[in-house]
Amino acid sequence: MRADARWVSQHWWSGSFELMSGDDQVASVRIKGSHGTAEIGGRQYVLERFRLPPCITIRDADSDELAVRCCLIPQRGGLLAEFRDGESFHLGWVRWWKREWVWTDDAGEPVLSFRRPWFENRRDLNIEPAADRETWPLLAVLEIAGKLAIPWF
Repeated sequence: MRADARWVSQHWWSGSFELMSGDDQVASVRIKGSHGTAEIGGRQYVLERFRLPPCITIRDADSDELAVRCCLIPQRGGLLAEFRDGESFHLGWVRWWKREWVWTDDAGEPVLSFRRPWFENRRDLNIEPAADRETWPLLAVLEIAGKLAIPWF
């Protein structure tokens, strides 16, 4: 899989990540407990995990407007991200043994795929042709924010 972008972190236990595309930083995420912050293209976002219902939200830090909500146990199966404009995306496995996943739109078109090598501290992202410049960075942040849903132990 060719990598258009890559999440990098200094340590596997770190809550700080940078999304790099070549030498350019596209986004950064800081996670602490069930909360986090993200910066995408100069805009600040607040990430938060809720236990009931189990979901992760990303809100604009200035206006507190909901940008995207990710249901961890959606009714239709699979992970579901719902944007404020009504657009939704689904996360599914591509190859479990290679740790590859893909976000698809409602038409089933791939938008963003990513891979986590087994023994390396990075996540490689492939931006698909159906990806929107506004959407794919938020989906990438949701992917890394999934770390919010993992217990500390």
